[in-house]
Amino acid sequence: MKYIETDDITIYHVNLEKVKKMYENNEPLSKFEKSLLLLCTDDLSVLDDICKGEKDLEAVKNKLIELTKDEEFMDLYNSVKEDTK
Repeated sequence: MKYIETDDITIYHVNLEKVKKMYENNEPLSKFEKSLLLLCTDDLSVLDDICKGEKDLEAVKNKLIELTKDEEFMDLYNSVKEDTK
Protein backbone atom coordinates (compact mmCIF):
# COMPACT_ATOMS: atom_id res chain seq x y z
CA MET A 1 0.00 0.00 0.00
CA LYS A 2 1.33 3.41 -0.92
CA TYR A 3 0.76 6.47 1.24
CA ILE A 4 0.98 10.04 -0.01
CA GLU A 5 1.82 12.70 2.52
CA THR A 6 0.24 16.07 1.99
CA ASP A 7 -1.03 18.96 4.07
CA ASP A 8 -4.06 19.36 1.77
CA ILE A 9 -6.02 16.39 3.11
CA THR A 10 -7.78 15.92 6.42
CA ILE A 11 -8.94 12.42 7.31
CA TYR A 12 -11.88 11.87 9.66
CA HIS A 13 -12.98 8.64 11.28
CA VAL A 14 -16.78 8.32 11.23
CA ASN A 15 -18.49 5.71 13.39
CA LEU A 16 -21.51 4.66 11.33
CA GLU A 17 -22.72 2.27 14.02
CA LYS A 18 -23.02 5.21 16.40
CA VAL A 19 -25.14 7.11 13.87
CA LYS A 20 -27.39 4.05 13.41
CA LYS A 21 -27.82 3.72 17.19
CA MET A 22 -28.61 7.45 17.49
CA TYR A 23 -31.41 6.98 14.93
CA GLU A 24 -32.69 3.84 16.64
CA ASN A 25 -32.79 5.70 19.98
CA ASN A 26 -34.69 8.63 18.39
CA GLU A 27 -31.83 11.03 19.14
CA PRO A 28 -31.77 14.20 17.02
CA LEU A 29 -29.52 13.87 13.96
CA SER A 30 -27.63 16.65 12.22
CA LYS A 31 -27.96 16.95 8.45
CA PHE A 32 -24.49 15.38 8.14
CA GLU A 33 -25.54 12.42 10.29
CA LYS A 34 -28.71 12.00 8.24
CA SER A 35 -26.58 11.98 5.09
CA LEU A 36 -24.37 9.24 6.54
CA LEU A 37 -27.40 7.20 7.53
CA LEU A 38 -28.75 7.52 3.99
CA LEU A 39 -25.68 5.73 2.73
CA CYS A 40 -25.73 2.88 5.22
CA THR A 41 -29.35 1.76 5.25
CA ASP A 42 -31.39 -0.24 2.79
CA ASP A 43 -34.68 0.20 4.67
CA LEU A 44 -37.01 2.43 2.61
CA SER A 45 -39.02 3.48 5.68
CA VAL A 46 -35.81 4.75 7.30
CA LEU A 47 -34.97 6.65 4.11
CA ASP A 48 -38.41 8.27 4.12
CA ASP A 49 -38.14 9.18 7.79
CA ILE A 50 -34.70 10.79 7.72
CA CYS A 51 -35.36 12.72 4.52
CA LYS A 52 -38.58 14.35 5.70
CA GLY A 53 -38.35 18.10 5.17
CA GLU A 54 -34.88 17.99 3.56
CA LYS A 55 -35.15 18.71 -0.17
CA ASP A 56 -31.59 17.78 -1.05
CA LEU A 57 -31.74 14.55 0.97
CA GLU A 58 -35.05 13.72 -0.77
CA ALA A 59 -33.21 14.01 -4.10
CA VAL A 60 -30.52 11.59 -2.87
CA LYS A 61 -33.20 9.20 -1.58
CA ASN A 62 -34.95 9.26 -4.95
CA LYS A 63 -31.66 8.49 -6.73
CA LEU A 64 -30.99 5.59 -4.34
CA ILE A 65 -34.47 4.20 -4.98
CA GLU A 66 -33.90 4.57 -8.73
CA LEU A 67 -30.64 2.63 -8.41
CA THR A 68 -32.40 -0.22 -6.60
CA LYS A 69 -34.44 -0.71 -9.77
CA ASP A 70 -31.28 -1.01 -11.88
CA GLU A 71 -30.55 -4.74 -12.13
CA GLU A 72 -26.87 -4.31 -13.06
CA PHE A 73 -26.27 -1.96 -10.13
CA MET A 74 -28.05 -4.28 -7.70
CA ASP A 75 -26.00 -7.27 -8.87
CA LEU A 76 -22.84 -5.28 -8.18
CA TYR A 77 -24.17 -4.05 -4.81
CA ASN A 78 -25.14 -7.55 -3.70
CA SER A 79 -21.80 -8.94 -4.83
CA VAL A 80 -19.88 -6.36 -2.80
CA LYS A 81 -22.19 -6.88 0.19
CA GLU A 82 -21.51 -10.64 0.10
CA ASP A 83 -17.75 -10.04 -0.14
CA THR A 84 -17.79 -7.96 3.04
CA LYS A 85 -19.50 -10.65 5.14
